[in-house]
Amino acid sequence: MATRPITSLDDLKLFLSIMTEKYGKFGHLAQVQFAVGLRFQTAAAITVGDARRCLKFGCVDLMENKTGKLRACSINARVRSVFTLYVDDTRDDSELLFGKVVRETYNLKLKVVGMILGFDVEHLSSHSLRKSFAYLLHTEFNVPVEKISQQMNHADMNALALFFNPVTSA
Repeated sequence: MATRPITSLDDLKLFLSIMTEKYGKFGHLAQVQFAVGLRFQTAAAITVGDARRCLKFGCVDLMENKTGKLRACSINARVRSVFTLYVDDTRDDSELLFGKVVRETYNLKLKVVGMILGFDVEHLSSHSLRKSFAYLLHTEFNVPVEKISQQMNHADMNALALFFNPVTSA
């Protein structure tokens, strides 16, 4: 099953809003994953220390689980507000920011929200958020494909072409 991006910025905003309202930490994880364009396993592996450094410096280097490469991740106001919710003096830097998140559980919650919104959920998964990041950067904000590919640590720019196969909504 090939995952696809959510292609409407308005649909994506509503999706993330419902996800957060309905599922709390899973919605917050989805917001961070989309806002930075991270793979699920990298986003789920963010530690309290990573978030703390990001809040202090405005960016953090995250090790991508799939590629083993460091990825510089800057944050926007949405990510800052999510990180602020989870970082406090009582939490150890080594703790996972969102606790243990099981991919299958996360994907199920994404699909439930997708069904609420009338999306084609057969092609909706955690990777759809990463694809949505790339798709919307290119289509809504005219960011060149080369720059998106570099930002996402793609070795092959042709891999990004696969991201432009959309999830349809009603």
